[in-house]
Amino acid sequence: MNEKEVNVILYCRVSSDEQKDNNSLDVQEESLRNYCKYHGYNVIGDAYREDYSAKHYDMKRPKLKEIYEYCKKHKGEVDKVF
Repeated sequence: MNEKEVNVILYCRVSSDEQKDNNSLDVQEESLRNYCKYHGYNVIGDAYREDYSAKHYDMKRPKLKEIYEYCKKHKGEVDKVF
């Protein structure tokens, strides 16, 4: 039986300026990549990274919007967003 490859997009973000200063994005991305490798998920492209606290930008998350647009444009090609 052939199992369908599960395609995923990685999304990393900080919730505070302190997280940004503590390399939280690098740790998140490494953890997500390790998780995907362990579970056999196919990571599509580079991780999307929001490197600022959204509270300073009224919860606007441009990279998250890019993910939505990518998924709409590539309908059926993305199975999960982590």
